[in-house]
Amino acid sequence: MAGEIKSEYIAHVQEDGKGWRHHPLADHLAGVSALAACFARNIGEDYGLYRAHGFISAHLARQTGFDSDDLELFFKALEQMFEHDRSAARGEMAARGLYVFRHESELGNAPAHALFDRLTVERQGDDVARDFGAYSVLFDGQPVAVGEHKIADQPNVTLIRRC
Repeated sequence: MAGEIKSEYIAHVQEDGKGWRHHPLADHLAGVSALAACFARNIGEDYGLYRAHGFISAHLARQTGFDSDDLELFFKALEQMFEHDRSAARGEMAARGLYVFRHESELGNAPAHALFDRLTVERQGDDVARDFGAYSVLFDGQPVAVGEHKIADQPNVTLIRRC
C-alpha cells in the first residue's frame, strides 16, 4: 500500500451509497492521508516507491461492526485510490501492489513484523529508476503473482496479492 488514503475515496467506490464519512475509521483514514500527502508533494525525484503497512484488528472490527464486506470495500479502495483523483500532485501515482496476510486465528498466527520483513522490494540494476520495472517485489526471495499463496513455514497464514 502506498500513498494517500481518504475517506472520500472509500465513499466514492462504495456500491451501496451509505457513505463512510461517519464511520469510526473515517477520522483515522483522514489522518493517514495528511501524512501521505507530505510524501506526495516531494519534488525532484524521477521515480519512487512508497511502502505502507496497515493492520486490521479482528477484535476492534467486531466492536465497530466492521465486517468482511467492509474489508473487501476497503481493499478495493486501496487498489483504486489514485484512479479517481488525478490532481497535479498525484497525476501518475498508482497502487502497484496490495499484499495481504490473512491469519486463521483472530490473534494472528505469526508476528506481523516477521512477515513484513520477508516481503522485500529490490532495485534492479544501477541506472536511475524511471518506472516500476526497475524494482522487484519478493516474498522469501521469490516474485509473488496475483492470487493466494500458502506460506510453507506458516500453514495458518495466507499471503494474498490483490493487484
